[in-house]
Amino acid sequence: MNKEINAATGFLCNLLKRCSRGELVDVDNFDRCLQRILTERYQNHWFPERPFRGSGYRCIRINHSVEPLLKRAADESGLGVNFLNNLPNELTIWVDPKEVSYRIGEDGSIGVLYSGEDELDKKNGNETAPVAEKTNRNQTSASNTTTSRSCNQQFYNSSDHHHHNINIRQLAAFVSS
Repeated sequence: MNKEINAATGFLCNLLKRCSRGELVDVDNFDRCLQRILTERYQNHWFPERPFRGSGYRCIRINHSVEPLLKRAADESGLGVNFLNNLPNELTIWVDPKEVSYRIGEDGSIGVLYSGEDELDKKNGNETAPVAEKTNRNQTSASNTTTSRSCNQQFYNSSDHHHHNINIRQLAAFVSS
């Protein structure tokens, strides 16, 4: 459960940093608070043998109003609820055992942030890594073009100075491309 929660909170914190319109903000405390809140919330609603059971309960949803769990984490961390207005108006994050995925906008593509162990990893005893990390490890320098990289990888690898002024529509188009 911790890997999945870390993937979800890390993604939200990256969005907050990128969508902050140039404001310098420390989201580390928000990240820790949100991880604690989600761990408490999911404790009796986590079913690895049936990953989709309880999926709606674990879903983090922004639909023109901010998810109460995010507001609570912002309050407790000192970030401030108003700063959450920098997030997209429509954002869904599904936090399920062995998979974390997201969608920006109602009609956006679904992206995978974290994919759990596959059978080969289990047999070899390898630790599971977020999808973006696996993609980075497996990518050769010859295939380092924008067209061959996934949208998740482009999002995570893009330089901070390039995306400081990105607006939500550009972000949604970038993520769904």
